[in-house]
Amino acid sequence: KMEYHYITPESGIKVKYKGAINFPRFYKHLRLWLEENGFAKEETLEKRYVERIKPNGKQLEITWETEKEASDYFTYHIQVGFIILGLNDVEVQEGNLKRKLQSATYEIKITAYITYGGDKWESLGPLLKIYKNYISKKRLEEHYQLFYEKIYSFQEEIKNYLNLRT
Repeated sequence: KMEYHYITPESGIKVKYKGAINFPRFYKHLRLWLEENGFAKEETLEKRYVERIKPNGKQLEITWETEKEASDYFTYHIQVGFIILGLNDVEVQEGNLKRKLQSATYEIKITAYITYGGDKWESLGPLLKIYKNYISKKRLEEHYQLFYEKIYSFQEEIKNYLNLRT
């Protein structure tokens, strides 16, 4: 059977931001980061997109799901959830330019885990036990470390984009 190992807490890691940003550009920036790091194919990234009109502005709920095969045995998974409340277009004057930005409360939640094993490995029987007990534990630690660094650099990328100092 397929086994899971969470890199982030199961509830995910969050970045919250309240303010005005160019949301389409931000959205594209994060998508490109995932694509450049081998996690996402544009056509399969967005699993859910819900837009509701509320009195204080739009409410968006977006879910991305990605995976990347790290080897025959290990696969990396990332879920990114966006919850955006009170989304309104605002015009911001920068020098002699007027820019249209999207003011809102943004919450981005990242959940990451590794899956390993699966049906094709079960057929190996006794060999699988040897692999699991001796080799895969060490490999899992290596993958955990690599993926951990990648996930937290993705979170940093989000914070840096939003100029968050925390």
